[in-house]
Amino acid sequence: MLCTGEFPSFDCPVPLLYPQVLLQHFTMTVLGDRILGVLIPAYGQIRQAGQRWHRNGAAKVLVNAASPYESFDLVVEKAVELKNSGAQFLVMDCIGYTQAMKDAIRTKTGIPVILGRTVAAHAAAELFG
Repeated sequence: MLCTGEFPSFDCPVPLLYPQVLLQHFTMTVLGDRILGVLIPAYGQIRQAGQRWHRNGAAKVLVNAASPYESFDLVVEKAVELKNSGAQFLVMDCIGYTQAMKDAIRTKTGIPVILGRTVAAHAAAELFG
């Protein structure tokens, strides 16, 4: 599955990786009590994303939105806003965000950044690589 959105589980004869589940479990494992900043692709998803990450164990969640398909600079800007609002850890909650975006955000913010696509790719490599 190539999306960090929530999907119902279903039977499949081969291992099926749900990037959202992998991303949330990995993030919660390393987050500790830090304030989580979540970058999502659409403003209309902000409330839902905040609730989902809080429900999954993040004590304090800040959410901002910028589509990975529109503006590289805006993605970085919105991540910097999360850091400036108090985020101590960032998660890029969309498969569309790229490694180049993550690298730029890490350089600008100086805080840990988790990229959904690489979490899913590492899990797939562990199973099949």
